Amino acid sequence: MAAHIGLDAKKLSTRETYRLLTSCLVPRPIAWVSSVDAMGQGNLAPFSFYTMVSTEPPLIALSISQHQGQDKDTAANILETGEFVVNFVTLEQLAPMHASSGRYPADVDEAALLGVDMVASTRVRPRGVARSPIRLECKLAQALTFGIQSARLLVGEVIHFSIAEHCMSDGRIDGSLLDPACRLGGPWYAGLGPRIFAGPAQSLSTSE
Repeated sequence: MAAHIGLDAKKLSTRETYRLLTSCLVPRPIAWVSSVDAMGQGNLAPFSFYTMVSTEPPLIALSISQHQGQDKDTAANILETGEFVVNFVTLEQLAPMHASSGRYPADVDEAALLGVDMVASTRVRPRGVARSPIRLECKLAQALTFGIQSARLLVGEVIHFSIAEHCMSDGRIDGSLLDPACRLGGPWYAGLGPRIFAGPAQSLSTSE
C-alpha cells in the first residue's frame, strides 16, 4: 500500500484547500454560462463547480464563489434576472472558453470581445454559444449561500434542451460523438481519452 500524507483541513489556507479540492475532484465538466443583467448586458464565463441535482424536474447546480466580497457578474446576473444558459464545452472551444475565465468589467461582453458567435435562445433572454453542441436553458429554482467565502449555490431548472443533430443516435445523445473539455487541477484541462464500455452491473436479489 502506498504511503499517504495527512493534512488537517482546519490548518490549511483557503488557497491551499482550493488547490487540493480542485486537484482531487477530477475530471470535472465545465459549464460555460451565458447570462445577462437587467439591462441586457451579456456575460460569458466558465465554471467547473457544476453538477446534476435532479431529473424530475431537471435541475442542475452551479457553485460560484464571491470575489473580494462581491458576487461575480454571472452570479449577480442570475440572481437579478433568474435566467441563464449552460453551454457544453468541446475541446475545440478550449481556447476561448479559458480566455473568458479572466476578470473583465461588468460592461464587457466576453463573447463579443473574444469573437464567440452567439445564437438566440428559445425560452430565456441570454443567448447561447452557437458552436456548443448542447445548450441548457435554465430558470433559477433556488439560491443558497455556503461558507466563509459566501459561495453561491445556484440551482437552475432546465426548461429547454438544444442538442445538435449530429450528436444524436436513435433519439438519444451519443456520448461517443461528443468531445468534452474536462477541468483538472491548476491550469490543466483534458479530453476523455479512451472510452470503456461496462455492461449492466449485477445485483444481489433480496427477495425470498
